[in-house]
Amino acid sequence: MMRAYPSSQSSITAGTVDAYLMAVEDVSLEALARGCKAFIKGDVPGHNNSFAPSAPKLVEVCREFDRALVVEQFQAANVFIEEGSERWAQMLLHRGANSLPTFERNGRKGWYFTSEEEAEAARIALPPPISTNRRIELQQHVRKTLNIRLGDDGADGDMGQRGAA
Repeated sequence: MMRAYPSSQSSITAGTVDAYLMAVEDVSLEALARGCKAFIKGDVPGHNNSFAPSAPKLVEVCREFDRALVVEQFQAANVFIEEGSERWAQMLLHRGANSLPTFERNGRKGWYFTSEEEAEAARIALPPPISTNRRIELQQHVRKTLNIRLGDDGADGDMGQRGAA
């Protein structure tokens, strides 16, 4: 990287190299490569591209790349499933849950699951969707059979419960 900055050539000594090596000893090689490349290409905001970065600045940028690599590795090892999708419904059934945690990624809500868990959930057959007419029939049947109201059909706020206080 230092060779990319002609203005720094005369000041590079063995001690300079040692200082840079000590600064970056805790970052991954991939992060170091990405950090050096970012400096050489002039992609580091606020850096004067006429001069080589200081050792602390180089390690700061490399640590940012290390954090990005952790995210990339996590995303590569897991599957993002969008909330409300068919696969989401399978995950609910697989986990025996009524809801799952969500977060927003690229404007979509969902969650990351391991590839193994996603594959297990994919084998679960979902029941066919219930048509609106069939849903109404089932609601009427439940009302008649149980002699109750479904939902809150009045202003009393009792959610269909008779004699609620």
